[in-house]
Amino acid sequence: MRKLLALQKKEPPPPPPQKKQQQQKSDETKNQENKNKNQHSNENNKKKQQKHENDKEDDSKQLLQTLSFSSLPSAASSKKEKTSSSKSSALRKAFMERLAGSRFRELNEELYTTHSSTAYHKFTEQPELFQQYHDGFKQQVLSWPTNPVDVMLRSIVAYQKQQQQKKKIIVADFGCGEAKLAEKLLSIREVSSSAKQKKKKKQHNKNDTDSSSYCPFEVHSFDLVSGGNPLITPCDMSSVPLETNTVDVAVFCLALMGTNIDDFIREAHRVLKKGNGGILKIAEVRSRFESTTTDSSADNSSGSGGLDEFLQVMKTLGFDCTRMNRSNKMFLMMDFVKNGDEPSKQARFTAKPCIYKRR
Repeated sequence: MRKLLALQKKEPPPPPPQKKQQQQKSDETKNQENKNKNQHSNENNKKKQQKHENDKEDDSKQLLQTLSFSSLPSAASSKKEKTSSSKSSALRKAFMERLAGSRFRELNEELYTTHSSTAYHKFTEQPELFQQYHDGFKQQVLSWPTNPVDVMLRSIVAYQKQQQQKKKIIVADFGCGEAKLAEKLLSIREVSSSAKQKKKKKQHNKNDTDSSSYCPFEVHSFDLVSGGNPLITPCDMSSVPLETNTVDVAVFCLALMGTNIDDFIREAHRVLKKGNGGILKIAEVRSRFESTTTDSSADNSSGSGGLDEFLQVMKTLGFDCTRMNRSNKMFLMMDFVKNGDEPSKQARFTAKPCIYKRR
């Protein structure tokens, strides 16, 4: 009994109900405070993260802006470099054109004032001179109102149309340059009369193809150097590799260059067909034969001064002038036929050289 009473004394008395409720409220308050602290901490973390992301975004924008601004000087620099490069190219082009023009004038004067054999020997040893000369020559042609090669082309085509017998016209181009006349003549195509008749008979057959077109010209082009052009035969104009009496049309288009023009004319006389079968066509700068002139009349005007002398020398070399066209302000166009006389071996003629002013 005493033991039971002692045990009862040792057990604590139960708390009163009011105190128990207060303790529960205190626990709930602590939990709520902890919850609020956690929520507040989470919100702070979110704000920090958002700020960090915003900072990163601002850094990225700033970096892009920096890169953009840093590229601006580069673009401006590139533009300046392009402008500088284009100016440099233009200056270089102008310099090269001026150099080509200067070289052309030098070679041009040399060709006019030396014997053809000397010129042939020099150009054979230095074939690059051919290209240098023609680079400058092409610049000169650009300033001309008319290209004599085009006039010569029309004249030869008209001559071919006038022939009653439709056969190939054999052309010898003395001093052909880059053989532009040959290129244009050889590009012409015609259809033979027999082929036309066959075509009429077979018009109903759509599968019938016409392969009978032909070029009505055979062209032999001569100059000091071929320059790699297969149409050109290099030689001295006073001695071309053609048979005697075989050519229908001999051409000198701005090619009476040298101190032995009479030798060229004799060679043209040799290769042209006998009688009225051959024609010599010459295109030359007017100033070479005329000191001053105001006459622009067309055909069959003999001219004066150097031109009269030239026509007289042509007679002694076996040619009569049948047509003289002085309608162009820069060039003379002349046609000659054999007059039946053999060329004089003593006849001499040298036209005034066409020398351009050196700059």
